[in-house]
Amino acid sequence: MRLSTDADRDEELAFETIAAAAAAGVTVFDTARAYGDNERLLARALRRCGAERSARIVTKGGMTRAGGGWVPDGRASAILSDCEASLDALDGLAIDLYLIHAPDPRTPWRTSVRALARLLDEGLVRRVGVANVSRPQLDEARQLIDITAVQIGPLSAWRAAPGRQPRWSPRADRDRRGPLCNACRDSARLAARPLSHRGCHPGSPAPRDRALGWTSCGARLASRRPRSPGAHSRHIPQGSRRARIAAR
Repeated sequence: MRLSTDADRDEELAFETIAAAAAAGVTVFDTARAYGDNERLLARALRRCGAERSARIVTKGGMTRAGGGWVPDGRASAILSDCEASLDALDGLAIDLYLIHAPDPRTPWRTSVRALARLLDEGLVRRVGVANVSRPQLDEARQLIDITAVQIGPLSAWRAAPGRQPRWSPRADRDRRGPLCNACRDSARLAARPLSHRGCHPGSPAPRDRALGWTSCGARLASRRPRSPGAHSRHIPQGSRRARIAAR
């Protein structure tokens, strides 16, 4: 079930689904700027069921839906703009973990990762991570910033020319996710679609096992202390818009 992107979406059913998840003990809620109005819906649902204090919100930026496709946009300005838009949509709820949705082949990877560092330094998010990356991209990101979590899923094996719709390859998925998982010992691992069978191939964990792994990640995420703003953080005027966002 897609809560906000299906043409026949049911907002009331989405509220009930989120409330049921919270009542069952789910605390990590994964959304993204590219999922339409999902962040705003999630914030309303969490407040409606009284779970806004216990929820840990994971969201992602650096992805556009031009023409209905998925087109990464890793420019620093795009990542900052996406983050601020997410904060506005969440309406006061903090972003516990902010991920780059996917590397942008048109933008130097270091540029995108440094944009994450800026979000931390300006106090806009509590922790940062990456999604749909290769092992070399993860290693490079770690040279620049503390990566709290890595989201791994079928999209880790994207094969797409710039601006094209990605295609998933089981072989690429197997070849890339093995080394990537081995490299994640110092970071929490987030499973994409932990309750879904879509994207599975022979040898993949069962949906229940992947869901348990995702829950374990949530426990690790909740236990990790947020990174303090860096020593080189720029001063944010107390009356500025970003100061109000950071104070949420």
